Parts: sequence; C-alpha cells; structure tokens
Amino acid sequence: MNKREFIKAVAVESRQSTVYVAATLDAMMKIFTVCMEQGIKLSLTGFGSFSVHEHPARKGRNPHTGGTIEIAAKRTIKFRPSPRIQLLNKK
Repeated sequence: MNKREFIKAVAVESRQSTVYVAATLDAMMKIFTVCMEQGIKLSLTGFGSFSVHEHPARKGRNPHTGGTIEIAAKRTIKFRPSPRIQLLNKK
C-alpha cells in the first residue's frame, strides 16, 4: 500500500475528504520527523512506539580485502509494536 492508497483508505474509514486526510497525515509526518530529529520518544497507544537508537563508531572488516575499516557512528529509528498489534498476528 502506498501513501495515496493509505490516504484513500483512511478517508473512507473515517468518512473524511482525502484532502483533509492528506493534510493531517502530512502534519503527523512533520511532527514525527521533528521528534526523531530531537531524540524524543513517540508512543502511540495501540500501535507502537518509535525511538532513536544511537550506534557508536566501531571497527569493521572489509570482506574483499580483509583489512579493517572504521564504521561511523549513526542514529537509527527503532519501532516497537504495541502488544495489541502482536496479538493480531497470533492465530
């Protein structure tokens, strides 16, 4: 499902216009981006939580040459689904 299909599905489910749903989704994504940039944990009850995980710099190995390389530090987004979502996958 792409963004356009998602917006249409939410519009049908909520009985709102696609323009309204698209504007709401864009605002949510902007807030989500700001939270992740600032390292703020975002929890959506019944869905899951998003947090920023810091990976420190480390040494790695180049598989072609066998030499060591420096892998830079980086930040990634970690998602942990709500227990309610996990129950949907069990039969």
